[in-house]
Amino acid sequence: MKVIENTCMKTELQSPLEIAEKLMKHPSIHMHGPEHHALVPGVLVAAYQNNIGERNDKAIVEAIKRGKKIPGGYCGLYGACGAGIGIGVAVSVLLEATSLTPAQRSHAIRATSQALKIIAESGGARCCKKSTRAAIEEGVLYLSELFDLDWYEEIDASLKCTYSRYNKECDDNCRYHDKNNEKSDRNLLAI
Repeated sequence: MKVIENTCMKTELQSPLEIAEKLMKHPSIHMHGPEHHALVPGVLVAAYQNNIGERNDKAIVEAIKRGKKIPGGYCGLYGACGAGIGIGVAVSVLLEATSLTPAQRSHAIRATSQALKIIAESGGARCCKKSTRAAIEEGVLYLSELFDLDWYEEIDASLKCTYSRYNKECDDNCRYHDKNNEKSDRNLLAI
């Protein structure tokens, strides 16, 4: 969690996907794991703040704190991926939503539901990397529409995955799957 917090607090990047990719490469971030549940709201809040030019470190810390409370395996056991919930966490933090703020609460729930829908439609077994990317893309889209920003158009979402060799359940039909990387993965495994 310290790596996620330090990165989110120090980054000047405006793309949460770039921040997430940087974090997911760090050795303390596993292929699968609940750290992604904190990573998603942390990078989204940090990148959003960088995009609009207003920094609030307390909001970043709060987003990470809430996200890390979501246990691992939540997707299969409870039907709600922690990465998707992380989008709701980010929206909730940015809007200062509570259970008593009707519009803000609705936005947090709607953002979560849209992220979960995208993750569900992406198919395949668990892949925290895929769910993280899909959730963040949906979060950027949601916040862009909510705050009338061009942010979504500015984000490069053409990322290709470099984790297929580490994921036994890798989905060859995943939109992030890099067929070229797969060939190099197979060559590495043959050595």
